[in-house]
Amino acid sequence: MSRNEIIDDKEFLEEAKREVDVTWSDEDTEKKISGYIEDGVEVLQEDVGTSIDFYEDILAKSLLKTYIRYAWNKSEEYFIQNNIERILKLEGKYGKAQLRESE
Repeated sequence: MSRNEIIDDKEFLEEAKREVDVTWSDEDTEKKISGYIEDGVEVLQEDVGTSIDFYEDILAKSLLKTYIRYAWNKSEEYFIQNNIERILKLEGKYGKAQLRESE
């Protein structure tokens, strides 16, 4: 999978900061949150098995922000278990899309 463009999106970084109630600008904090964005993209894309357009897919973007919140609170290990229903919906959506493309 190619690098997802949302990883480098400064506007999304600001959204992610708001998600975790970061109201200050600090290079170290922004690097940390950018790392969480990258990790979340990887987790979700690995789970569905394909690249995700986080700009078009509201569920995926919401899950990414949720992942960032879990990571910010040092609770990534609970992300999948606590969001399994939404993750399964995302898997189903992309699984169906992959089936259509292969036909």
